[in-house]
Amino acid sequence: MSARNTYAFVHLGCNANRADADGMAQKLDAAGFMGVATPREADTVVVMTCAFTYERQRQSLQEIESALELGPGTNVVVSGCLPAISGVPIANNSQLLVVNPRDLDLAFIARLRPKPGGTGVVRTALPAPSSSRVQRVRVSRGCAGHCSFCVIPRATGPLESRGIEEVRQDVFAALARGCGKIILSGEDVGAYGRDRGSSLAALLTDLLAIDADFELVVESVNPQWLDRLLASSSELLEDRRISAQWYVPLQAATDSLLRVMRRPYNISQGLRSLRRLREIRPDAFIVTDFIVGHPGETLSDVQEAAALFRRFAFDRVEIMRFDAHDGAKATSLSGQIGEEEGRRRALALIVAFVRELMERRGVSGIDAIAAYLDSIPLLPVNTNLMPRELAGLLTAHDSGRTGKPWLTGARTGTDPWDVPEFAAALAAKVVAKVGAPRSINQGLVESPN
Repeated sequence: MSARNTYAFVHLGCNANRADADGMAQKLDAAGFMGVATPREADTVVVMTCAFTYERQRQSLQEIESALELGPGTNVVVSGCLPAISGVPIANNSQLLVVNPRDLDLAFIARLRPKPGGTGVVRTALPAPSSSRVQRVRVSRGCAGHCSFCVIPRATGPLESRGIEEVRQDVFAALARGCGKIILSGEDVGAYGRDRGSSLAALLTDLLAIDADFELVVESVNPQWLDRLLASSSELLEDRRISAQWYVPLQAATDSLLRVMRRPYNISQGLRSLRRLREIRPDAFIVTDFIVGHPGETLSDVQEAAALFRRFAFDRVEIMRFDAHDGAKATSLSGQIGEEEGRRRALALIVAFVRELMERRGVSGIDAIAAYLDSIPLLPVNTNLMPRELAGLLTAHDSGRTGKPWLTGARTGTDPWDVPEFAAALAAKVVAKVGAPRSINQGLVESPN
């Protein structure tokens, strides 16, 4: 059993959150701590919380409670967005140590004591984050947007970009450690540099001047920033060191709903940038988000989202039922949509996406579609709907308590998705193959499949 003070992280947030955790781990390593495989093995458990939605807040509080149950002497450190957004249940607990990632210094670390008498379990040392093949590098903190559904700026503040030279030094250090994939992280990466007279294009130009072979992932780019990047510097994307993985969150498919959401682009601009991206990079693996059930959303908005899957071939979608935190502006808007209706609309959009996916892959007919769904581990679609919610929707449909929970759009005739008994059978198989949310965009660390 090692006598060294040990730590473990519990992650619930996005890649920017994980970039903060990597930086905290490096500080702990430098202070002589050792990372271990599980919280049970650790003297210090750091819970990297998320408050993007109520469900994320609930999960964060649940993980904090689980860490507190590990026994006396365990240091439970709470970081991430939750303390700044919903600090009351945390501030009132004297057992917790709360720290902003940037404030983790030697004085704070000195408060983290080993458990008296050791843990009594075998500890499995983890390789330091510095030895990982993947390195997340924060390029900015905060956001330039004011989206109706989001409260994260309350925790991060306005956009604050790091200098290009500072980012380059971090990238150099990661490459020197043998990292092959660099993920440029932040809450609003596409807006990089706008607060200091620079731009994402300028940052990419600088990093691509490094004479080395590596993969550079632009973690997430909102459509308006992607449009500007392509308009000014599309040639940068021809460099194959720029990753084929792109996360471009559209969130809605109509201009009217985008205005309600306070998203500063229109759907034509979004589609133009996506098509241009695929034209430059035919190998692009493009991921997007849609929020379903946002206040003010109409059935026509959902039908347009379903139709959008026919207009552009997304490689993966995340379909999220509206679940904003109480402090979000959207929670006070008129036109609130009930949870049950929001679930039905989300399931409708999931099935619509899978229907288009099957068509693109040349799979048709109820038997062939069912066999295909049986043959794969998961579909390229994620949702925050819980399995019990999805199962309940199908049960309600089968018993005639709801309307048909999927959208036919303009399709008619022999499409099996439009035949109720076929659609119910296919939807049940779809539900079994839908993945859980990927913590906003952490799936970009993985290779597309």
